[in-house]
Amino acid sequence: GEQTKDTPVLGVIGNPVGHSRSPALHNGAMAAAGVEGCYVPLLVDDLPTFLAAFDQPDFRGYSVTIPHKEAALAASDEVDPVAAQIG
Repeated sequence: GEQTKDTPVLGVIGNPVGHSRSPALHNGAMAAAGVEGCYVPLLVDDLPTFLAAFDQPDFRGYSVTIPHKEAALAASDEVDPVAAQIG
């Protein structure tokens, strides 16, 4: 469908992130399921700065990859016990 100002935006945060297949996979899955949304790659150098600038309602949600996984864990409001154990 056509994107509007109300289209939910999601993305994968990483550095590097241009090689990620996540946008193609997630956009295809959302389209197949009839779910409105746009999933984009987000090249991020500093996760806390990014999160301070682009929080809800700007983005609906994120996936996180290298090198930001530990910083994402530290920035989370809630952490699953399994994730906390893994670190």
